[in-house]
Amino acid sequence: MNDKIIKDISEKKGTVLIYINEEGEVVMITSGDMSYKQIRETNKIVTVIGDHSLVFSLVLGLEMLFNKFSFFIANLFRKS
Repeated sequence: MNDKIIKDISEKKGTVLIYINEEGEVVMITSGDMSYKQIRETNKIVTVIGDHSLVFSLVLGLEMLFNKFSFFIANLFRKS
């Protein structure tokens, strides 16, 4: 990991680190109290990685497909 990132995590209050190990388990580490924006964003992340209903899984799958398509189109127009 980049030394600057490690230094920021250890020195700044409220830094959030999300780690996914080899078994796919998600660990969230914070270095202090989290801000409202951090709580809102980590709630989104936890919602996406958790177990979902069929409808949410379908919507999430479509969103991922759209993102892949967008990256593909962007790469076609990217200058070499």
